Amino acid sequence: MELLKSLSPQEMRERIEKENGLELEAIGGYSLDPGELHANIENFIGVSRIPLGIAGPVHVDGEYAKGDFLVPVAGIKQEVAARISRGLEVVDNRKIKTTISSDFMTRGPVLKTPTARHAKEIADWVEANLPEIKKQAETTTRHGKLLWIKPYIVGRNLYLRFAYDTSKAMGMNMVTIATDKALELIEEKVPAAKHIALAGNMCIDKKPAFLNYTQGRGKCVTAEVLLEDRSGKTPKPSFAHAIAGIYLATGQDIGHTVEANNGDLLFENTPKGLYCALTITNMQVGTIGGGTKVETQNECLKIMGCAQQDSKKLAEIIAATALAHELSVL
Repeated sequence: MELLKSLSPQEMRERIEKENGLELEAIGGYSLDPGELHANIENFIGVSRIPLGIAGPVHVDGEYAKGDFLVPVAGIKQEVAARISRGLEVVDNRKIKTTISSDFMTRGPVLKTPTARHAKEIADWVEANLPEIKKQAETTTRHGKLLWIKPYIVGRNLYLRFAYDTSKAMGMNMVTIATDKALELIEEKVPAAKHIALAGNMCIDKKPAFLNYTQGRGKCVTAEVLLEDRSGKTPKPSFAHAIAGIYLATGQDIGHTVEANNGDLLFENTPKGLYCALTITNMQVGTIGGGTKVETQNECLKIMGCAQQDSKKLAEIIAATALAHELSVL
């Protein structure tokens, strides 16, 4: 069945009902303004409701998040919010310290060159002319800043990994547009370089990748706490449940839970107690743009005091919450 873009949400929904003998009363019951959702969904016909719970308060001692935070968690998997709450009982009002060690978003296009020697010469040109490329890329955005470009040569293919500071936004669209503009300059100045793919799989977006784990993409954030009790048990990591729930609640790109599940859990017995740390190496979150503008998701960000705030604050709260989730397993 072909759905026509000219149809209104109600007309499309009624057509589906008529042709399939259905009544879509629940899907059609919503309070959102369809006119405000053009950047979030195509062929809008209604809503798929996801239950929303609350966990916390989480006591965070971060560089950007300081204080007690209630954390909205959305999903249909039972026990995620309960696990977080049990983990916080283990923490017993101690503050979870959070630290962000890196923060940038990447886009990795690929250029076709005549030979590997040409690829190296072009990579050298890019390094020598980074200020000019940076100026060109940043004409497309008020917020994004090009930080660096790292070349990878594979035969006569030249992969360029662009990294940006995207401010409060998650910034995937921002860096894509900026990189496309930068490539126009490179092709103009270096005719031997032929841009053949804007996403050359060197970003690496929404895939498990050792490159992201070791070199970063998004925010690398660590949450740590010292517990009085000592234990020899080491749980298997499952913090993706907590991250997915918060992502759904706050309007993040749910596809990025694949990357946000990159990380390390550390449990170490010390004379003062059990040292517990969770490092999430690739967390992509934003407090403006994308799904954060949807009414219900924006309200969840407001509950956390994160709406339109520094996205690092949100990342620290998520990391502390995810550590609490892991402690409940322990």
